[in-house]
Amino acid sequence: MTQDMDAVRREIEDVVRRRFGSIKIDRVEIEEGFDHDGEAAFFVRVIFDADAADLPADRLSGIKRHLRHRLESLGEHRFPYTRFTPRSEFDGAAA
Repeated sequence: MTQDMDAVRREIEDVVRRRFGSIKIDRVEIEEGFDHDGEAAFFVRVIFDADAADLPADRLSGIKRHLRHRLESLGEHRFPYTRFTPRSEFDGAAA
């Protein structure tokens, strides 16, 4: 059931970078965990260098579908929860 996490990370990052090619992605962080129902999940945080308004809404709305499709092709069935954070907000939160 569980794939090599390095392969999973590569696939998730590839989907994110392809879907948001016009936005500079600083990094994609992926954590394994459990959702509020106790189901195994991936928590994907995308740190990008732009304003939140610059993210294409159609790309945001479809990202989970694209991630799930790619993950399922690996035999991975954990749900990917995503959060997109502008670098300016991320840097401010870390201070």
